[in-house]
Amino acid sequence: MKKWNSFLLLYFCYAFGSAQSADIGKEYISPVIKSVLFHKKDFPLSFPILEMEEGSPLVLSFDEISDQPKNYYYSIILCNGNWTESRLSPSEYSSGLFSYPVSNYQASFNTEVHYVHYEIELPGNDLLLTLSGNYLIKVFENSDSDNPVLIKRFVLADKKIEIIAETKIPTLPEYRATSHQLNFSILHTDFPISNPYNEISVVITKNFDWNTSLSSLKPLFIKNGILDYNYDKENVFIAGNEFRSFNINSRKYPSPQVVSFDDDNTSYTANLAKDKPRNNYFFKEDINGLFVIENKDLRNPDNSLEADYFRVKFSLQANIVPADGDIFIYGALTNYSFTEENRLNYNEAENIYEASLFLKQGYYDYQYVLIPKNKNSFDESEIEGSFFETENNFFIFVYYRGFGMRYDKLIGYKRVVMTR
Repeated sequence: MKKWNSFLLLYFCYAFGSAQSADIGKEYISPVIKSVLFHKKDFPLSFPILEMEEGSPLVLSFDEISDQPKNYYYSIILCNGNWTESRLSPSEYSSGLFSYPVSNYQASFNTEVHYVHYEIELPGNDLLLTLSGNYLIKVFENSDSDNPVLIKRFVLADKKIEIIAETKIPTLPEYRATSHQLNFSILHTDFPISNPYNEISVVITKNFDWNTSLSSLKPLFIKNGILDYNYDKENVFIAGNEFRSFNINSRKYPSPQVVSFDDDNTSYTANLAKDKPRNNYFFKEDINGLFVIENKDLRNPDNSLEADYFRVKFSLQANIVPADGDIFIYGALTNYSFTEENRLNYNEAENIYEASLFLKQGYYDYQYVLIPKNKNSFDESEIEGSFFETENNFFIFVYYRGFGMRYDKLIGYKRVVMTR
C-alpha cells in the first residue's frame, strides 16, 4: 500500500455518534435530513460567505422524508476563528432572539418519495447580524435545541484589509508533481495592527472543505502595512484529483455513469458503474465536490419540490483490505463527513467495496477517501491520486482579535483558483 503520510490531512469529524456527542462548531446532519444546500440566493454553486451590508442573502435548504411538516426552529451562534463558541451573547451580534421559526416549507408533489422541503434566508426580516466572523446555524424541533437535526457553518466578512494571493506549482521538488503552493500577502495600510503575531490568525481551506483547513501560519515577514506569507513548504496543499461525478436527473434517459435503474414501486435505485482507483490525471470539468438538484423528467419542474429521491448504489474495486482502513464516499453529498452511512462495506465474495446513498435527482460530484487504521486523519490520494494539474478553489480567511476583544473579527477573505 502506498505511503502518503506527508499528505495526510487533518480531519475533524470522524465519529459515528449523535449530535449530542458532537462538539460545538462541528457540522452535523441528522439521518432524517436530506439534500442540504447552503449558498447565496439564486447562485447554487456559490459558498455560504457573506459580506457586511451585502444585498443578496444566503439560503439554507433541506428536505425531510415525511408526509407532515415539523415545527422546526433555528438559532445562530457566533464562533471564533477556530470554530469554538465565542464569549458574546446573542444580543451582542444579532437581533437577540434565542430562536426563529422555519416558516418557509412545502410538501413535495409529482414524486414517488414524499418529503417536505424547508428553506431559511440569512439574514432575514427578523434576524440581523451586526458583527463579522464565523457563524453556525442550528436547526431543531420545537424547543429542543440540545438535539439539533442540522448544524451548518457560514461566514460573514467585514473587509478591512486586502489579500494578494497566487497559486503555483510548489517550489520544493518533492511536492511539484502532487501539490499546490499558495502564496499570499495581507495589505493593511488603513487597518492598524500593532502585534500581527498575536492579533492576526489565518485559516485556509481547499474547496470550502473545513476538514482541509490550514490554520498554523504566521507572517514570514512584516513590512510597512504588509504581512508576507510566501512560504515554500508550510503553505503547500495536496492537489488531489478532479472529482468523479454522476447524473441522476432523469430516470427515462440514464447518463453514462448509470448502468441501470431498478423500481420496487416505492422508490428507484440507480446502479452506478464500478469505480477503480485512479493512477493518472485526466482532465474533466467538475464542480469541486458540490451537487445540483435537477429533474429533467418533467417539463419546467420546480426542482425543489418535484425532484424525486433515488437509492444510489456505489461500488469500488481496490487493492485495499479492511485491515488497511475504512473507505468513505466524500463530498458535499455526504457533507464532507465520515459516518456509517457513507462508509463502504467490503464484499469479500466479489472483492469490491459497496455502499448506497439516498439522494435527490440531480448532478453530483464525489470521491473516495481512506482513513487508515489507527489514524486520526484521512488520505484522499490513496484511491484518487494527486496531480498538480488538478483545479481547486482555495479560500483565505483573515481574523483579527485586538486587545480586549472577546471574539475573532473576520476582516477579509480571498478566493483563489488553481487552474491548469
